[in-house]
Amino acid sequence: MEGSQFTKDEDPLLVKDLMTSAVQLEANTTASDALQALDQKNVEYGVVIDGRDKLYVIVTREQLRGVNVDAPIRGLTTNVPHPEFIEPYETLDSIVEERVKDFLIKQDLIGIVVQELGNVVGILLRNLIIEYASSMLNTRRLPGPALRGLLFKCLKCPGHRKCPDGPEQIRLTFYDPDNPPKCSQGRQMERV
Repeated sequence: MEGSQFTKDEDPLLVKDLMTSAVQLEANTTASDALQALDQKNVEYGVVIDGRDKLYVIVTREQLRGVNVDAPIRGLTTNVPHPEFIEPYETLDSIVEERVKDFLIKQDLIGIVVQELGNVVGILLRNLIIEYASSMLNTRRLPGPALRGLLFKCLKCPGHRKCPDGPEQIRLTFYDPDNPPKCSQGRQMERV
């Protein structure tokens, strides 16, 4: 992927290499105290937890500035993270392969909370997951929905240049690497 931050290395990228640091915040914390906690750690994100109800919400510095400073942050529920947690030493390949579909379907997911020994240490943000999935498409195929749809044409048919309608083509929104698209003559189509 041109301009991608992901390069081919011998060692796989780990979640800890790309996660954004975050602060764990209790649900009854006021917006003012939450902002102070983010400032002390010099981070942009906090993860609101409530042990009783298992409430997990990602809050941003900008959100906290836009609410009553004395209000508890329990009510800020706009940035919903993925319902499962991940560990910092998991590989990015495994996370993307297992969860990219969730992020394509649920546009409101902001990221996945990263925990180590039960404590919030960061967030793997949505844009990094999607960008990494895109870079994987250029090197190997992921099963599941294509990010913008993939265009395939049948360029192997002997008469494809003479056909008045041009070569057969198809746009896929779901790619299965074990069952690549074929033209009406049974020839495997090529991605263009």
